[in-house]
Amino acid sequence: MCEDAKMGGKSVDSKPIGEIRLKKDKLPTTLINAVRQETLKRYIGRSKDQLLRHCPMDREVEVYVLSLCCNMLREYYFGRHKTGIGEDMKLLEDKSVKGHMRVAVKFRLEAKRIVISNIRLLEILLSIVNASTMKDKFKEGYMKRIEGLEGEEDVIKNRRALRRYLRSYYHFMN
Repeated sequence: MCEDAKMGGKSVDSKPIGEIRLKKDKLPTTLINAVRQETLKRYIGRSKDQLLRHCPMDREVEVYVLSLCCNMLREYYFGRHKTGIGEDMKLLEDKSVKGHMRVAVKFRLEAKRIVISNIRLLEILLSIVNASTMKDKFKEGYMKRIEGLEGEEDVIKNRRALRRYLRSYYHFMN
């Protein structure tokens, strides 16, 4: 089964920002960078020449960007999918669903899982960035389990998915 879910993106100015591909258990960096780029066009805070469009540098901007990404994916999920994962699972258990309908339900179910996986990773990342106020305490909070979002067995897997972003964020922390 394909692990990509496509989401056509539009910028605030209604100019296309290109295709954004979501992958299961991978941070949607293309989406984050596109939202950061649009945000920085209107950013009034810290000097714009100190902020990069492709790197997380400012905590305030990153919290805003990650929150916006979470909300965009939630709106996409709820706007596009009228049924939940449970309903799709019940349809697949039903032996009368065959052929093209069965394949379509499997595809729709996997697309939902991909979007939910991305929302969960963004929420975990948002929690880590939100809690990171000082560089010396960042490493302590980095490996703590995020209550309600991940189990003990998920911490390592999730940090691997987030490590490139978190490494870059740590490097540019004030």
